[in-house]
Amino acid sequence: MFTNFETLIDKSGTAYFPPAQFDAFANMKYQAWVDLEGRMIETTEGYMADLIYLYKPITKPNSNFIDKVIDTPNFRRRIRFYSGYTDCNNKAKNPNIRILSNATVDIAQNDPHLKGIDNDPACIATIVTGGNPGWQVFTENTPQSLNMTYLQNPQVIDSANNPTTVFEGPDYVAWILIQLAAYRMDLTIENLSRAKAGLSDLVPQLQDR
Repeated sequence: MFTNFETLIDKSGTAYFPPAQFDAFANMKYQAWVDLEGRMIETTEGYMADLIYLYKPITKPNSNFIDKVIDTPNFRRRIRFYSGYTDCNNKAKNPNIRILSNATVDIAQNDPHLKGIDNDPACIATIVTGGNPGWQVFTENTPQSLNMTYLQNPQVIDSANNPTTVFEGPDYVAWILIQLAAYRMDLTIENLSRAKAGLSDLVPQLQDR
């Protein structure tokens, strides 16, 4: 990625940017790109395809909470959350878990029509057993499993110290990041005319395909 970045930005009079500086801008832009795409995740096929390589599924057996630090250490954004239990007919069920606010959870838990039950569990984001942030799930019985698919944090680009590390995403995402880093470099050195030209190339790629 750094070599391709050098090719893209190599113009007469342009300052040299060492790998460590490229890494700083590339990671800044990678994080921003994941945030931008994450706001629209799964609203269209294009946004889902862009980030599907960062999807991370987990299953936690016999528990009524997910510990964000221990169970989902690279958590960025929740995509899917459901529980598993066996009903009175000995059939496996996997209901979606409703998200409640801390301001209304006590009202809901005292309302028989709103409280979390086995076939309609609810949860809040809170500090869970052990003192870490996470999600507390409310049901009648301890769920046989809690299952979450979440968007994980992207890898750290480190071409300065680990230049042979394979980028985790598809090639087209790498090219978008290279162009974003080059665009940001042009702004830094106030090469505004080339930054404007670079932005015109980037905008169509950042829109849903």
